[in-house]
Amino acid sequence: MDEGYIYPPLEDTYQTLDIALLAIRGVNPGTVIEVGAGSGYVILNLAKSVLNRGFNFIATDISCAALRYIRGRADVDLDLVCCSLLSCFRDFKPSLIIFNTPYLHCTPQECSTGDPAYLAICRNCRGDVLVGFINDASRFRSTIVLTLLWGDVDDVAELVKGSYLISTIKNSHFFFEDVSTIILSPFKQSQ
Repeated sequence: MDEGYIYPPLEDTYQTLDIALLAIRGVNPGTVIEVGAGSGYVILNLAKSVLNRGFNFIATDISCAALRYIRGRADVDLDLVCCSLLSCFRDFKPSLIIFNTPYLHCTPQECSTGDPAYLAICRNCRGDVLVGFINDASRFRSTIVLTLLWGDVDDVAELVKGSYLISTIKNSHFFFEDVSTIILSPFKQSQ
C-alpha cells in the first residue's frame, strides 16, 4: 500500500457513526474529537447531523495524508490535528471522544515495514493502541464511543474500572470480525 493509505468506510465505520449519533444526544454542546478519523466519514456525518447546535469538531489521525483527504471533502467546519491518539491535547474537556480502534494484531515484520496501512489497521504496531487510548482518554473524563473487537471489551472494563460505566450498545459480525461498539460514561466525581 502507498503512504497515502486511508482506512475506507466499512461496516465498523457505519456502526461507529450510528452509535456516535446516539451518544451525542446525551452530551452537552462542546468539542467532539474523533481519534484516528481515517476517511472522515464518522466526524463529517456527525457534524452535519448537529449543525448549529453548539458543537465544535476535531478530527485527528497519525496520518497527515488522511487529514488532507478529509480537508478535501469537508463541507462542514472542523479542525484537523495530526497526532497520535490524544497526545496533542491538554487542558480542556471534550464533550465526546470517538475511536474506531485498529483491531488486528500484526506480526513484527508487518509493523517494521513502515507501511502506513499497518498503522491504520494494526493494534500493536505502536505499542498497544487500545491501552494507550484508554490511558490517554481517561484523563479527560469525557463520554467515549469506542468500536473494538468483542474480546477486547473485558480489557477495557478492567482499564476503566471505577471510572466509567460501560454500555455495550451494538455487537456485530462482519466478515471475519466480531465487533462491539460501546459507550463509556464517566462516573460523577463526588465533591
